[in-house]
Amino acid sequence: MNSTPTEPGKSRILFLGSQMATGGSQRVLLLQASWFQDHGYSVAVAFLYDKEHLLPLWCAEYDVPIYDLGFAPPTGNLFVQATRFLRGVYRLFRMLRASPCTAIVTFAHHATLIGLPLAWMAGIPNRIASHRGKIEGLSRLLERLHAIVVNSWLADCLVVVAERVRDDAIAEGVDPRKIVKIANGVVPAGPASAHSADLRQSLGLTDGAPVLLSVGRLRYQKAHSVLLRAFPRVLDDSPNASILIAGDGVLRAQLEEEARSLNIADRVQFLGVRHDVPALLSLADLFVFPSRFEGMPNAVLEAMSEGLPVIATGVQGVDEIIHNGENGLLVPLDDPLALSDAILRLLGDAAERRRLGNAARQTIRRGYTVDIMCRQYEALLRARKEARA
Repeated sequence: MNSTPTEPGKSRILFLGSQMATGGSQRVLLLQASWFQDHGYSVAVAFLYDKEHLLPLWCAEYDVPIYDLGFAPPTGNLFVQATRFLRGVYRLFRMLRASPCTAIVTFAHHATLIGLPLAWMAGIPNRIASHRGKIEGLSRLLERLHAIVVNSWLADCLVVVAERVRDDAIAEGVDPRKIVKIANGVVPAGPASAHSADLRQSLGLTDGAPVLLSVGRLRYQKAHSVLLRAFPRVLDDSPNASILIAGDGVLRAQLEEEARSLNIADRVQFLGVRHDVPALLSLADLFVFPSRFEGMPNAVLEAMSEGLPVIATGVQGVDEIIHNGENGLLVPLDDPLALSDAILRLLGDAAERRRLGNAARQTIRRGYTVDIMCRQYEALLRARKEARA
């Protein structure tokens, strides 16, 4: 994206994320920063640490300044962690002081806990936190500390991405009066890739064979095991169907072994981290998302934007986007039988797939684009500025 000169009176904004990793919240942060830069704001992006060594890739993909603050991952030698923590705090504070911002927007708990106190110390007047959804493995202590920071003068407000995320924040102890809801947004899908046929061939997919796609980290939250257990029944009816799973994580070996034990390993491909998800979406027939908990999943938004029929569990965030039978299908949590029923229903009805896919695309265009999301953030920043005047 090309930047434009900062217009008079417009802010310099720092977008602060926790870790550089392949995920929906990181993509939202980068898209949001790019939008604000394209609309005349001076922006910078920083992450506490680069978990997946993505800094060179993201610097090439996004025309915004991106920084790795060098904090240590929350594992390993405690002395190293402490040393790198202090060094990271110094780097962030120096960044805030050297290029004074008028606003900081933090993504997720760790960025908020570190970023907002330093922003207050550096004199940043507008300080906005955001809650993207439940974080697997986050301690109750950190949840409580997060609530204390958000409820204090350190934060102007907490942006949540869905109503159930609002409920989670309140359960953690956040004052409801400090909560503002702004849903995630995605870039509307463009024309189908001209290289879809080549990609299909490279993946060994037979022309006309049904393709199911699931995107997400391979961890308990995403419940890929439920999809694997649903698939043998699908293969009984559609023996040439395939599953593509884009993403990596701690459960990969376990899931691969489960696929072998179910005798479906030759019909399931674990693709690892992919940077061509739009191309994968363009060749899929169905998008399947059996997650156990979410905030507002960008993977689902992007699939709907592509016009793909989506089958998902009705967890937080998802149930606000998908209305069962209208623009997608919702199935019960941890229910392989119900999931296989929904998959078979859509694989057997091309007209229904088209209807749901078209309705899904319209849902995104009406309410879940990056432009809609960022204009709401812009209005929030403007309101905060006017309140301080």
